[in-house]
Amino acid sequence: MTKKLHFFTFIVFFLALLLGLKIASQKLLWTDEMYTQALNIEPFSLKDILLGKTTEGNLCPLFYVIQKIYLNICHYRLPFEWQHETFFYELKSQIILRLPAIIYMSAALALIFYTFARYYSY
Repeated sequence: MTKKLHFFTFIVFFLALLLGLKIASQKLLWTDEMYTQALNIEPFSLKDILLGKTTEGNLCPLFYVIQKIYLNICHYRLPFEWQHETFFYELKSQIILRLPAIIYMSAALALIFYTFARYYSY
């Protein structure tokens, strides 16, 4: 049962990940995604983010820190200068900026599936 359950949990994770990537690629970048990237992540260091010195003054900077580390690893910066557009099409950015959230949500769905399948039933 355990190997079967792990296999099905992985399938749930993988399908959620694929669905998330498909949806992310079809949705334009939103104002808040571009604002966060251009004004709160790119211009600040990790230290500044942790001290709440971003333009939003976010005193719970976990998202910004994770995003900053992830984007530094990917060597990613917005490939355009944000001019306060409401929506913007740029496929690479649509995927890269949303990938951590897609992974977390896929993992959450897989964990929920695993918990209910293990303690109740499929």
